[in-house]
Amino acid sequence: MRPRVIINARSGTSLGMEPKEIERRALEAFEAAGAQADVRVVAPREIDALLNDAKSKDQPVIVGGGDGTVRAAAAQLAGTSIPLGVIPLGTMNLFAREIEIPLDFDGALAALADGEEMRIDAASVNGDLFLCNSLMGLPAIFSRQRETLRGTGYLQGAHKAWLLARRIASLRHRIGVELDDGTGTNRMRVMAMAVSNNPYDGASGVGLRRPRLDAGELGVYTSRHRTGLSAAIALAKAYFGTWRDDPYVSEHRAHLIRVTSRRRRIWLSNDGEAKAYRTPLVYRCHPGALSVIVPRGHVKARTDAWSTIAHSGAGQAGSSLAAASNALS
Repeated sequence: MRPRVIINARSGTSLGMEPKEIERRALEAFEAAGAQADVRVVAPREIDALLNDAKSKDQPVIVGGGDGTVRAAAAQLAGTSIPLGVIPLGTMNLFAREIEIPLDFDGALAALADGEEMRIDAASVNGDLFLCNSLMGLPAIFSRQRETLRGTGYLQGAHKAWLLARRIASLRHRIGVELDDGTGTNRMRVMAMAVSNNPYDGASGVGLRRPRLDAGELGVYTSRHRTGLSAAIALAKAYFGTWRDDPYVSEHRAHLIRVTSRRRRIWLSNDGEAKAYRTPLVYRCHPGALSVIVPRGHVKARTDAWSTIAHSGAGQAGSSLAAASNALS
C-alpha cells in the first residue's frame, strides 16, 4: 500500500518552497524508487485527522516536521503494525539523527522511498509518549527559554541568549526527588535529570548515541552538581562522551521509574517539547511499541555495531540506583 506523506506546512516553509513544489518533489522521489505516495502539505491542526484516516486504512505514514510533529505521530501509531517514516524539518531533529535519516529534504525522501522497517521501543511519562529523552531541571529550563528566541532579530536574540546563559550559570536551586526503580527508593537533590528511551553508550565522540533502540529499558542520568555552571559543563562533557568520569553524574537503568517530589508540578522537556507535569512522574518503557522506516542497510549496521559492543563488554548494564546513590553520598 502506498504511504501517506503528511508534511507540516509550518515546518515546510523552512525549505523556501511553495506547498505544490514540496508535493511535486516528494512524488518524484517515490516515483524514482518505483513507488507511489499520497502527499499532503497541511496546517498543523489538520495533521491529526490525516493520521487517524491513515491509521484506519493501515496505511504507512511518513511525517515531515520537527520533533513535536514526529512525537505526535508516534503516539498515534504506537501499538500498531503501521510503520512511521520521518522527514526532518525541525531545529534539532533528534529522532531522525538517531535512525540516520538524511537531514536534507531530497535525501530523506530518497532514503524513505527505498527504506526498510525496524521495530523499536517507545517510552512514556505519565502516559505521554517520547522517543528520545525526557529532561528535567536545567535542560528543561533551556528548552523553555529556547522557544522565546524563535522569531527574534539578531540583536534581540543575542541579548536574550546572554541573559539565559547568565541565568543558567548563576542557578543554585536543585530539585529534591525520590527515585524508585522497583528495587528501592533513593532520595537526592538534582540540578538535572534525563530519562532516555534505552541507555546511551557513553562512548567518546561528538553527540550522544543509543546503540540499541530495542533493549526494553530506560536509561536514567542524574546531575547532583551544586551550581548551574558546573551542571552546564557536565552537559557539554556528556555531548562529547566524557560524562562517566564526573563523580556528580550517576547512571541507572530500569524498566519503570517513579519520581516523587514536594513540587506539585515539574517542567519537563520531552524530545525538545516543554510541558509541565503533575507529580509523581511515572516513566515506563514500552518494548517494541513502534515500527519505523529507516534507510536500507541501517538495521544490519546497527545490529553488527551492537554485537561488537556486547562482545567487548561495553554493553554491560549500568549501576543500580542504590549503588549510585551510595557512591555519591
